[in-house]
Amino acid sequence: MFRHSPLFQFRHGDHLRVFYRSEDALLEVLTPYVAEGILKGERCFCAQKPEIQKRLVYDLRFLGIDTDEEIKRGALELHTEADTYLPNKRFEPPVMMEMLTRSIGRIAG
Repeated sequence: MFRHSPLFQFRHGDHLRVFYRSEDALLEVLTPYVAEGILKGERCFCAQKPEIQKRLVYDLRFLGIDTDEEIKRGALELHTEADTYLPNKRFEPPVMMEMLTRSIGRIAG
């Protein structure tokens, strides 16, 4: 689907950080990146603002991805930035790492 773009030439386990000027610009990268991961059978952990999550889900559905099913089977894991980075209203690396460890544990489980 998106394999020909050099933007999406990553290896398993890579972390992506995108700098963008608008939410539209973010979604131009985020949607195909997540879609490609799901289509490859990978798990996608996404921490974004709720409004970006809604648009991402809409865009993925438009591309024919059953987001409800992907969330159910654990292929698509959506979290808010606040829940991921500031779970107790401040940045606590051990709390964030525990959440990520639980998420990774669901892979093996």
